[in-house]
This record gives sequence, C-alpha cells and structure tokens, in this order.
Amino acid sequence: MSISPSVIARVIGVNVEYANFNLGQALYLPQRIAIVGQGSSAVSYGTDKQLINSAKQVAQLYGYGSPLHLVCRQLLPATGKGLEGIPVTAYPLVDDGSGVAATGSLGVTGGPVEIASSGYVYIGGIRSAPIVLQVDDTAAIVAGKIKVAIDSVLEMPVTTGAIVVSAFPVTAKWKGASGNEITVDYSELVNDNLTFVIPTKLTGGLVNPDVQDALDIVNDVWETIILNCFNYYDTVSLQKYSDFGESRWDQLIKKPLLVATGAVEGFSERTIVTNLVARRSDRTNFLIVSVGSRELPCTIAAQGLVSDIAQKANDKPAHNYIGVLQGLHAGADDLQEDFTTKDNSVKLGSSTNIKVGNLAGLSDTVTFYHPDGEPIPAYRYVVDVVKLQNVVYNVDIIMETLKGRPLLPDGTPTADPDAIQPKGVKALLSKLADSLANGKSAIIVDSEYTKKNMVVEIDGTNPKRLNTTFPVILSGNVEVNSTDILFSFLGT
Repeated sequence: MSISPSVIARVIGVNVEYANFNLGQALYLPQRIAIVGQGSSAVSYGTDKQLINSAKQVAQLYGYGSPLHLVCRQLLPATGKGLEGIPVTAYPLVDDGSGVAATGSLGVTGGPVEIASSGYVYIGGIRSAPIVLQVDDTAAIVAGKIKVAIDSVLEMPVTTGAIVVSAFPVTAKWKGASGNEITVDYSELVNDNLTFVIPTKLTGGLVNPDVQDALDIVNDVWETIILNCFNYYDTVSLQKYSDFGESRWDQLIKKPLLVATGAVEGFSERTIVTNLVARRSDRTNFLIVSVGSRELPCTIAAQGLVSDIAQKANDKPAHNYIGVLQGLHAGADDLQEDFTTKDNSVKLGSSTNIKVGNLAGLSDTVTFYHPDGEPIPAYRYVVDVVKLQNVVYNVDIIMETLKGRPLLPDGTPTADPDAIQPKGVKALLSKLADSLANGKSAIIVDSEYTKKNMVVEIDGTNPKRLNTTFPVILSGNVEVNSTDILFSFLGT
C-alpha cells in the first residue's frame, strides 16, 4: 500500500505488488476432475470431499476394489501415464440405506481334468491371479483354485463366499444398481473336460446413493468434469446432474461443468436413455463408450478422461478427442458398430467408439443434447462446451477487475487511474477476442466480428450497472472429411 496522502513528515516509501500487464490475454481454464462414487461397504469412511494424490490413498480411505479406487487406478496409476497436473477430488457417497449388493454364483461341473491348462478369470475387467489346472483336478478343486485366484487380488470388485459342492457366490463390494455392471469373463480359462457355470453380469443390485449429497458440497469450486461412477441408465441421478449442470451456467455462478459416465451397451440400449424427452435438452451429461467391453463402465469413463478428454481440455481446449483407452479390454469385433449406427447414435445424443487394433478408441464425444427443431444442436459436442467454459473463464477474469471501480461515460475527463469507461472495457475485450482467435489455441474464429458487434454501455436507468454483450463464433473441428481422388493415365 502506498503512503497515505495525509503523511507530511519526511519519509521514503517503496511498495511492491503484483500487477497483471497481460489482462485480456486468453488463459486456459484449469481442469479439475470430481469423482462421485462409493467406497467399499466393508469400510467406514466420511463423506467430506477429499483431494486425491494416488490410487493407493483412495484404497486406504475407501477400500480396495471400490468404484472410487478402481477409477483412481486409471486417473492416478502407480506406474504409467495418468492425469498430468489436473487436480482430482473424491466426493464419496455411502451406500443407500435400502441398497442391495449385486451377486452371482460361479460354478464348475465336469472333470476330472485330463489335460493340464492355465488361465485367468476377469471380474469387472480385473484379472485374477493365474489359475493352473492340473491333471485329475476335480470340479471342486478347480472351483477352489478359482476362488483363491479371485481372493488374492486386492482390487477385485467382489468378495467370494464359501464353496458348496463346486460353486461359490460372489458379491459386489458396494451396494447399489451399479454393481449390476460387474461382468464375469472365463474366456481365457479353457479346459475341454470342464464346464464353467457363470453369469454374464452380476444381478440383484438395487438403489444407488443419492448423488445430490455430493453435488451439495461442490460449492464455489469450479469442478470442470464430474466422473460419475454409477450406471448411465440411472435416470434419477442423470436428472440431478443435469439440473446441477444447468445451475452452473447461471450468471452469478459462471462455472459450467460436464458429467462423464461410462457405457458398454450397444446402440439400442444406450439411446433408450439418451433419447428420453428429459435428456434431449441435457447439455451436461455425456457418455464415454466401449461397446461390448468386460470393463466396469466407470473404469472406461476414467480412462477416457485420462487418455484424451481431460488432458486435451486442459492443454488444448479447442482440440477434439481421439484417444485410445489404454490397458482396457475392447469388445469383440462383431459387436462394434458401423457408420450408419454411429451416425444415428450421435443424432440421438450418444457418444461412440472405434476399435483400434485390440483397443477401444474415442470417436464421437457428444452430450445428450439434441432438442427437437434444432438441426445443428448448439451444445452437441463436448469440445464446444469446453470452448465455452474457456470463454466464460476469460471474460470473468476481466469483469472481476472492474468491481467497485468508478464508472464514467466515454470521454469523461478524469485523473483517477481506477476509473473505467465503456471504451476501456471494450479495449480489454477486443484484446481477449484476438487472443481467443489468434493465440496458441483457436477457441473462436473471426475476432473482427466479435469486436464489431460487442456492446459495452452504462445502463440507461442505473449508472452503477455496465451492460455487456460479447458475441463469439466458436471454431469448428474436423469430424467429417469428404475427399475426391481423381486419376488418369499417361497420354489420356
């Protein structure tokens, strides 16, 4: 603070403070990931939000093999590349009081084993310890080996029960309908003399927790993407996310967000949900898809954010998403969708995937938004919402600097360095428009249009109010590429 004008005794004062000389230069909105999910039913934990540093930390707080732990194994792996510099916050939910855990029964018949073999069982995409089948092993012995192989892996999403004859039950580590998404895959454990009695998925899970309990404590933090650990067809949760997302666009909040949910189902199942009347105007929710995968949907969503979406939104917000779901199983080739199906999927508000070798890759990443009568839905593409988030973020930075400053009509003489006139605000916003268009990322195009059509004026009835309009034309992204190749022959 400078020396007060009332001081008259001899003194020399030197003041040092930060001044932003780059006001109006576009900055990228720092991404933040919020995880809304459950811990293990066997663990007692609080529901305060928690900044996460590692998957191990989550396992110790909320239990190994819980949804919170499994998604953090993707977001913050112990080895390999995860999110780089993007904060992750867990918003833990406890089981609903009327929740029921999904269950299944794993059994073996036939035998004894005539030819030795070995393999693995995958539960919710998590691989068991190796299972070695030896000559003369009976069905009961094989069942015991499978149970031990499952129990020996901490991150398994299930617990096992006692063997009866040659079968044993498995139970999801949390209560709720999302446990019904846990798959069982014996495809790598093959023996001609045995029959494996398995469910495709666990069943009987009921009543997910109320996500509103998590949303109520987000408060003023700008969580840019929520990772939803529940099943995408939980329409009650989807509506609460949508309502919350709409509220974040409010002029007084100015923190719009997106909610990512995983899905493994095909076109018909997905679009039943995304094309519901209530979902057609939903610009908050979007799916990350890997059709036919044995992985848990929340794990797929987490890897989708890591492999491209969150990192691109943070580092290159104008760029659309093309990443591959590293380390995760992709569905069989015959389950993958053709172009016509994908095109219809997008038109009905569902994202799609491609298969790249043995991995699933992101293809169309779209929100549920596709209202009737809007041939080109304004909020269809997730990347366009991210661009708008960045525009809001940068405009707000400028507007925050104006708080409380004297407001004078254009051309008013003043010696007060804090006084602001509409033309001064226009100059800052013009600089921002050029930066958003011509800077290191082309978030908007035609900054001249923005500058020509922006409005900054003092309200006609309230001299303390500044009315501003900042029109922007968002940049496009290459989604459809139509190329004609012409050829001829020498001499023709």
